[in-house]
Amino acid sequence: MKLTIFIAIALVCSLTTTQAQYLETTRRTVPTQGDVTGDPCNATVARSFAFDFEPLRQGTQSLDIAVAKTVWAPGPPPLENFPLYYPSNFSYNVNGGFPSYSLFDDWSAVCSSPLYIKKVLFGRLRSNVNPPRRDLAVIRTGSPGDTRIYQNSMIPNFPLLSTQTLNGNAIDGTWGAFTSNDVLEDLALTEPDHPGGAQIRIYPNDGTGHLNVAGAGAFNYSAQQIVLAQINGPINAQLENNKLDLIGFDANQLLIWRNDNDNGLPNFPPYKQTITLAGISSLAVADINNDGWNDIVVGYNRGVLLFLNNQSPNGPNYIPSAAYWVYQIPVGDPSRIHLIAVGDLGSPASLGGGTRNDGWTDLVIADLDPLIQTGPTIRVFVNQRGSGQPPTYFTSFPQQLFVPALSKGSQAPCISDVKQIELADVQTNGGFSLVYSMECEGEIHFVWHLGDPAPAPPKNLSWSGSIGQAPTISWDPNTERDISGYKVYRKLDPARGFALKATVTVNSYTDNEIVIGNGNQGYAHYYVEAYDAASNISDPSATIDVPYGFQPGRPFTPRQESERPRTLALHPSYPNPFNPSTQIRFDLPEANNISLIVYDVLGRKVKELVNSQLEAGYHSIIWDATTIPSGVYFARFTVTNPTRGLVYSGVNRLLLMK
Repeated sequence: MKLTIFIAIALVCSLTTTQAQYLETTRRTVPTQGDVTGDPCNATVARSFAFDFEPLRQGTQSLDIAVAKTVWAPGPPPLENFPLYYPSNFSYNVNGGFPSYSLFDDWSAVCSSPLYIKKVLFGRLRSNVNPPRRDLAVIRTGSPGDTRIYQNSMIPNFPLLSTQTLNGNAIDGTWGAFTSNDVLEDLALTEPDHPGGAQIRIYPNDGTGHLNVAGAGAFNYSAQQIVLAQINGPINAQLENNKLDLIGFDANQLLIWRNDNDNGLPNFPPYKQTITLAGISSLAVADINNDGWNDIVVGYNRGVLLFLNNQSPNGPNYIPSAAYWVYQIPVGDPSRIHLIAVGDLGSPASLGGGTRNDGWTDLVIADLDPLIQTGPTIRVFVNQRGSGQPPTYFTSFPQQLFVPALSKGSQAPCISDVKQIELADVQTNGGFSLVYSMECEGEIHFVWHLGDPAPAPPKNLSWSGSIGQAPTISWDPNTERDISGYKVYRKLDPARGFALKATVTVNSYTDNEIVIGNGNQGYAHYYVEAYDAASNISDPSATIDVPYGFQPGRPFTPRQESERPRTLALHPSYPNPFNPSTQIRFDLPEANNISLIVYDVLGRKVKELVNSQLEAGYHSIIWDATTIPSGVYFARFTVTNPTRGLVYSGVNRLLLMK
């Protein structure tokens, strides 16, 4: 398929020249275990280094790190006779830093048969563990190569346990629900140099915490990088009926295989689509224009291109060949795009910059420095939300981070390039930090997000219920790691403003003050804000309208939305007994500091539902006790004021029956 590039976008890439800062200018460098100590292979073995993030401890949301690497030096006994040492390490996150690395596996090789660490990636191998966690795959190629699977045990000091080895010289992999018999995550690996011809192999998840080697599907396709993602359907499509598609590239083509939902990747239209583009080096899949469908961002030797999904399920060209420039390398510049990372780094400069997440996907790209002169450059492109005409998605005034040239010497065959870039919330404050490693260093570099951003607005509000029932408002849960809850606002009277109706810790709210009607009485209007552990509040979500009425035989007299409670009150929880959730309601006539904590009969804290300042209004908190055993619990509600001290204290007795 012929590629068309819309040059017009490159000429009007931004409506403003204001440059906001999203990342700090300080680079935090963390040495990992087994740093570079020499080059015993006389410049014949390139260095390899890969990492990924996942909580490895119970009771914390902090992202820990797993690292696999090459060390140009003999290992510890009994590996001291091997010139190449390959430690796999993990480190717990301590306030956004990773101060102490420990081994979870290691191996060795000789210079004539080296191994190369290609990728370290966490995936949801097990769906029935509590707390939920992802397990690890380490992809190695060499003589021979393999992919090792480690279960995330969350055992202190021994969190990653080797459970399975998959043979083969894969160079990239991706987790995702591919096979037709379940919605579990499978593992896809690409091996372009397979002895029997290039292959992409997909190992089904057997549901017991292992991958089914005998049942793996092998497809004779060649790809340098692969991603499993929804392309032929909306992002929130039901996986039972619409499995993930496969996106990849080889030297001269962008490749898109639509899943046939029967464990296959047919090699013909409309299931396979190719777009010719020479010199591709990286790709990322994300919803760039916020329409609920994944788009594709491609880095190649002249810049970065954006391919927007045209939302045509089962059509021959669900990704149009017409592309938009995101960034174009100037003529005469020998650099070329090397890596791409995606994530929400903040709003456009005119709308709060890095102080507020906005739910739009931003880009970070790293280029190559083939002349090894100034070192590579990392650029941050913030999404402009499709503003302007024609629509603009990324600023032409990116924040630029100049990476120092190689600091560990210039041992060939190393070059001064970024080996890997990721965006990760290592500070556990809802802000993505930039994390990268260099080709020939034994270090990981962290560039923290600037400040503690407010959460992104909740997305995809919807309502459910039948006429005569109380409406339930639902939305997609926020993905920030420090999210604490949501504030639900309602308006009944068009002449009055919105008022806070509830504060909840789950992504739904049932409004028991009204029932669903046919619209004769009017419409109830709702929007939702998210708040985090630091009490930062998001921008409002989009509004949703629900037709309301009244229950026959019962007068319907809703409170005026501007009315505040006259007295402070804690209401009985409902339902009670309950399984698995109950609603705790309370009224605040004025803003105060609120603490709502659930304890067991021994006085041990079970769940902190609220510990922050809340506005005056009628509040409702949902306690979801899905993972809690049956028994008697107590919800202690306290209200304090900075000047008056303790204002109110009350307890609700709760009976959980499963």
